[in-house]
Amino acid sequence: MKNFVSVLFLSLIVILLSGCGSGQQKGNEPDTVEKSEISAELQQEQDELVKLANEELSKINEKIMELNEKIQEEGTGLTEVQNEAIDEFEEKRKSVNNRLNEIKNISEEEWASFKSKFEDDLDEVKSNIDKILDEF
Repeated sequence: MKNFVSVLFLSLIVILLSGCGSGQQKGNEPDTVEKSEISAELQQEQDELVKLANEELSKINEKIMELNEKIQEEGTGLTEVQNEAIDEFEEKRKSVNNRLNEIKNISEEEWASFKSKFEDDLDEVKSNIDKILDEF
């Protein structure tokens, strides 16, 4: 009889402890669902930014080819001012390309700041190549 009571008592303890654990897991479910929704939203925003950046960089590359054609047609060397403008443009474009490759690694906390700065820099690269083209 002592063994039966001991087994019964141990069984009750196991049941009680396992019940407590499942209550905690259920309590965390809404947080997990909310985090996955936020992550999915972030993923979508990242994908949209990558798509936009690729489209814009493609247009920029077309303008670079146009600039190269103008330089070849002119046949003269570039001025120091033109060389500096092209160097600045290339540095900014390189920075944008590098950050484009890092988009998927940006955390939710850093996303808004990153996106804003990235879009500003992309706009600056576009305006710089337009300015260089206009000067030729």
